[in-house]
Order: sequence, then structure tokens, then C-alpha cells
Amino acid sequence: MTNATRKKSSPPGKAKTKAQTVDESLKDHPARLQALAQDLRRLVKKQVPESSESVNSWGIPTFSLVGSFAFFLIAKAHLSLGFALGTSLKDPHHLLEGTGKNLRHVKIRTPEDLSQPGLAELIIDAARLDRETPPEMRRSRM
Repeated sequence: MTNATRKKSSPPGKAKTKAQTVDESLKDHPARLQALAQDLRRLVKKQVPESSESVNSWGIPTFSLVGSFAFFLIAKAHLSLGFALGTSLKDPHHLLEGTGKNLRHVKIRTPEDLSQPGLAELIIDAARLDRETPPEMRRSRM
């Protein structure tokens, strides 16, 4: 193995541990994005009260019913609310972005973005689709 292909390891005592809870996954991010993530979590819980939250095996916060119907990532200046079956969602307000086979996301930059027309409906539709999709038809295991 050459130096160029060798993986770099963290210095002793600096290894990053994977978050076990959604709250833990937020703690290393700027306060503004932490607050935005908390607002997003409240919105999802309001729209789909029976949903649960967890951190998946990749360390990504997810919202689940039967399977995971949504997840979020924190970038430098925004959140991305992702939908594992996003290409199957109704999106009359054209909020969804992405070009993958199944995944789509909505960028959330401000608290006002959480009340934009169509966002709550996307969350509800993603939960509906999760309930209706048989396990053998699921390709993405967010």
C-alpha cells in the first residue's frame, strides 16, 4: 500500500464516536443549524405524530414508521431533508431536488423555509408511501 492510498487515522484520543441519538448528532454543529434542526424535528412530529426518530448505521438522523421515510443532513449553511422514496412523492410546488434513482431532498436554510407551501405535504406523503410500500419493494434502507 502506498502513502497515497493509505487511510489516515485520527490522532490518539481524537477518534470521533458515532452519535447514538439525534440530539447527540446535532451537538457539533452551529447553534443556528441546531435550532433549525429542532424546528424540523417538531414539524415532522406534528405532521406524523406516530413517527419515531433514530440515528441510522451511517450516523444519519432518520424518521421512521414501517421503515425510514425521511432523514436529514446538516451542511455548512443549510439542512437537507431527504426522502428515501422521493421520486415517488407528489411535488406540485417543485421543492424536491436531486438526480438519483430514488432519493430526493429539500434544502432548508431558514425557519421560514419550514412553512413553505408543499413541505408538510411532502412529509405526510412520504409517511403514507412508507406505510404502503411492501418491505420487498424497498431499495433504500436509510
